[in-house]
Amino acid sequence: MKRHLTWFIIGGVLYSTIEILWRGYTHWTMTLLGGIVLMIFSYLDEYLEDINILVKAILGTFIITVLEFLFGLIINVRYNLKVWSYENVPYNILGQICPIYTFFWFILSIFAFYLIKKIKLKKKTSAES
Repeated sequence: MKRHLTWFIIGGVLYSTIEILWRGYTHWTMTLLGGIVLMIFSYLDEYLEDINILVKAILGTFIITVLEFLFGLIINVRYNLKVWSYENVPYNILGQICPIYTFFWFILSIFAFYLIKKIKLKKKTSAES
C-alpha cells in the first residue's frame, strides 16, 4: 500500500507541476488524475517488465486519454467546472480529448515509464548495498 501511495503522490506532484509550467495553473482534480495515472503505470511496468518502453508508452497514452475523457465528462461536462477545454482544437471529442494532446500524452508516457524504471533501479541498487 505504501508503495502505491508513493507513486500516487509522485504522479500528482509531477503532473501538477507540469501543468503549472504549461498553462500557469492547475486544479486539484488534475493532481488526483496524475496520481492515478502514475500508480497505474507502476503496475504496468511491474507486470509488463520485459515489454519495450514504446509499447508501454502507447498503452499509457490510451490509459491517459481514456481517464482524461472520463474525468472531463465528470468535471467539465457534469459539474461544469471548466478545468480544461479542447473545444477549439481540431478533431476534439466533446471538448475533452483531442489528437494533439494524445500525442503529448505519448511523449509524457515515455518519460513516466523511464522515471519509474530509474526509481525502481535506484531502490533495487540501494537495497542490494
